[in-house]
Amino acid sequence: MNHLRITIALTVATIWCLPVQGQIAGLVAATQPYAAPEVTDDQPIEAGRIVTFQSQVLGEDRRLIIFLPRGYEQSDVAYPVAYLLDGETKSRLWAAMMETLAERDHIPAMIAVGIVNKDRHRDMMPQGEDTSRLVLMHQAIAKEIIPLIESRYRTKPFRLIAGHSLGGLFALYAGTSPPRHFDAVVALDPSVQEGEALVTEAAKRVIRGDSEAAAHIATVMSNVQPWVREPYERYVDVLDQLSNGPVTIRRIDELKEDHGSILTLGYHRALRAVFADWRLPLNSDDLDKVKMHFARQSRILGYEVLPTERTIVGYIAMPLFWDKRYAKAIEFFEWGLTLYPQSQALREGLARARAAAAEAPPAA
Repeated sequence: MNHLRITIALTVATIWCLPVQGQIAGLVAATQPYAAPEVTDDQPIEAGRIVTFQSQVLGEDRRLIIFLPRGYEQSDVAYPVAYLLDGETKSRLWAAMMETLAERDHIPAMIAVGIVNKDRHRDMMPQGEDTSRLVLMHQAIAKEIIPLIESRYRTKPFRLIAGHSLGGLFALYAGTSPPRHFDAVVALDPSVQEGEALVTEAAKRVIRGDSEAAAHIATVMSNVQPWVREPYERYVDVLDQLSNGPVTIRRIDELKEDHGSILTLGYHRALRAVFADWRLPLNSDDLDKVKMHFARQSRILGYEVLPTERTIVGYIAMPLFWDKRYAKAIEFFEWGLTLYPQSQALREGLARARAAAAEAPPAA
C-alpha cells in the first residue's frame, strides 16, 4: 500500500511539474539569441529618378527628382504634372501621398517633379526690394523645367505647383504671375510675411484683368504666430476677390497642426480641395450620368478626363456584378472595352457577367 501511495504521489508531482517545466523551457528559449535567417534575395527598390540639367536662365546646373505613376512604363497613358518645390525634402512624401490618393480614386494619377534647391532663400523670396532672382527662378521653371518634362514624358495639359513656407510664397507668386503656366496652386503655411507686397500686387493684376491666375488655388495655414498669420490674412482677403471670376479659392485652416506637421495633413486636404469633384459618387449605376461626370471633369480641368480601367472594373462594374445586377454590369464592362479594348480584366469581367446573367432565373 505504501508503495502504491508513493507511486501515485510521484505521478501527480510529475503531471503538475510538466507545465512548469514547459514554462521554464520557454523562458530559457526566449533568452537565447535568434539565428538570423538566410537572405535569398536583396534588391533595391526604384523610388524615382534624378535628372540634372544646365540652366541657361540661372547660369548653374539644377536637379529634378521625378516620380512616375505606377504602371507608366507599361502603358501609353499621359498624365498631369505636379511641380513640387523644396524637392529634396518634400517630394518623396508628397509623391507617395499623391500615389495613395490616386489609387483610391480621389485625385488623378500624376507625374511628380521635385525641384531641388541650390539656395531657397535666394531663389524663392525677395531680397529686400530686389526680386530679380525670384523672377529668374520663375522663368527657369517656365522656360526650362516645364519644356524638359513635357518633352521627356507623356503629359496632360494640367500643371500644379505646390510649396510649403517659402515654397508656398513662391507657388502663390508663380500661380498668379503672367504668363499663366499653372492650372492649380497648393500653398502650405506660405511665408507671405517675406513677400506680401509681391504676391498682393500679382493678385491685384489678375483682379484688374491684366494677367491670368491658376484656376484652382488652395491655401492651408497651421497654428502659426501672429506675425506670420496677419500678413497671410491680409493677402488672402485680396485673393478671395478672384473667386468672383473663373478662379476657385479654397482657404483651409488646420489650427491643430504646426509648421512641420502641416506637410502631411495640409497637402492631403489641399489636393482633395483642388480635385473636390473628382471621385465618382458611391453606387454609380447610370452610364449616362457617369459619362456626364467625366465630361464635367474634362471641362473643369481643361483636358479630356476618362475613367481608369481600375475605376470601371473595381468601383462600378464588379460591385454591380456582386449585387447580381448583371445587365448593368455588362453595360459598364462593354463601355470600358470601348475605352480599353486590350484590357484582360474587362474582358474577363464581361464574360463572367454574361455567364451569370444566362444562369440567373428570369425576373418575375
